[in-house]
Amino acid sequence: MKTLSIPLLIVLSAISFSSFANVNPNLLNFSFFSIGSESITYKEDISDFLQGISAGHNLHTKTSVDNVIQRSQSYTVINDEWGVYINGTSTISQNFADEEWHLSGIGHIQNDKFKIRTTEVEIKSAYNIHSGGQLLVGFTLNTFDFTRSAFEYAQDGEKLNIILKDAGEEIAREAGFSQEEIDNFRDESGFDVVAGDISESSDNLDLSLGYLYDTHFFSKDKFQWYAGAEISFPLYYRVLNTFRPDSEHSGGLGDGIGAQLYGGVRWMLTNKLSVDLGMRGLYKSRKQIKNTFDDGTSETLPDISYQSVQYFLGINFRH
Repeated sequence: MKTLSIPLLIVLSAISFSSFANVNPNLLNFSFFSIGSESITYKEDISDFLQGISAGHNLHTKTSVDNVIQRSQSYTVINDEWGVYINGTSTISQNFADEEWHLSGIGHIQNDKFKIRTTEVEIKSAYNIHSGGQLLVGFTLNTFDFTRSAFEYAQDGEKLNIILKDAGEEIAREAGFSQEEIDNFRDESGFDVVAGDISESSDNLDLSLGYLYDTHFFSKDKFQWYAGAEISFPLYYRVLNTFRPDSEHSGGLGDGIGAQLYGGVRWMLTNKLSVDLGMRGLYKSRKQIKNTFDDGTSETLPDISYQSVQYFLGINFRH
């Protein structure tokens, strides 16, 4: 799988290790390493799925799956006003979930197995606006890859099969085919489940804005806490799918939105070492997109929403 090349990440990383002349010694850098769990809910919707054949049928699927993840974070002080966060989250272990496909007006048409893997890197500049409070501005590069397998008919799959065969027969009849040709056309039409696996990869570059409050920046207590919220906008995304490997879909601003809430508590073991317990909630959406290719065929990317609830436990080192 290809990844996005972002020179800006390198620039920001370099900045985070320079300009220390006016640093307040009470503002400590820190590094955080953790292991946790992630519960993902992934949803796809395509409106008017049978457009041109039968109107008003919307395709819908919603799946939840639990994975094991790692999350790391570093904070580097630049001066009394500015700092830089570099955060990373990735899947360590994947699980399968049962996925169901429903077509409105027809019913439950298909089942499959679903698994997803995510990787995320965040780079954010932080401006200290008051004691413990920071304004955050930065970029997030995230990739999520999912695989669907073990496709099979569901209880209402035959209803869709008959609708598609009837439509195929009607097209052949209107074209003036012979009865034998019409029968062959009907036999070749219909609803066929996919044999094998289908994988999709989505690379996303987002701009994020937010606010963080963290008692780390002023408190000497054994017990500390933090909480933050951010909103994000896609600057660029790219989608690749093995069902049609020669096609690539891309877009940017205006095609979606994201948000995250996070918080946690720390117990200081020493002046520079703590145990941290945290949680994080993510939401991302992308609107339905239809692309037409040079050969006259078209492909519709569904309206998607991605929700993730993460819990993690780890060690925080001040340095």
